[in-house]
Amino acid sequence: MGGRKTDRMSTAENTRTKLGLFWSWTYHSTIRKPLFPKIRSMKGRPPTPKHILALRNSKHAKNREELGDIMDELPPPPDWISQRAQDKFTEVCGFMVSMGTLAQSDVEVITRYSVIWDRWRSSEEYLAKGADSYVEILNPDGSLKFVRPSKWQAQSNNCHEQLRQLETVLGLTPADRTRMGYKAVKKVVDPVEAVLGKRDIG
Repeated sequence: MGGRKTDRMSTAENTRTKLGLFWSWTYHSTIRKPLFPKIRSMKGRPPTPKHILALRNSKHAKNREELGDIMDELPPPPDWISQRAQDKFTEVCGFMVSMGTLAQSDVEVITRYSVIWDRWRSSEEYLAKGADSYVEILNPDGSLKFVRPSKWQAQSNNCHEQLRQLETVLGLTPADRTRMGYKAVKKVVDPVEAVLGKRDIG
């Protein structure tokens, strides 16, 4: 028994030694790069699109390349998505056209946003009708093991996170519109005029 155990340990040690030599050879070899390409992560913030730089009156807008030109008219929604998703597609495109931020490269992003929004809406409708939000998983003895989201709650949570990310990309929140440089005019109401207006109505 002791001899067999020693043989297995020797075999494992030889295997580790060969693997170490192989990785050392591939690291120092000239063929290491084509065999094991180095994956570099993107560092820093993503580049600002050209039309957003132009909206900010940035001098870098003329030097920035972009996929597609600015669009002044609403593009037709894709015919393969649901009717509710098509309505959301047209609505979002209308928002972006009014802000002057809709480019040709945004159409596919808005399509994905509309499909995910439709999926999120469907899951919320099931939950509103009384579907369980969470499911209790029990042990064999009947005690509570853990609680997990139901399929509709999980779908809603997943879609919500994807929508939040796409809304940031498309500038569909007030904070993101400010970051993009969209010059919205804040309406300031004079309190004196408000009081006088109430008196005139009364």
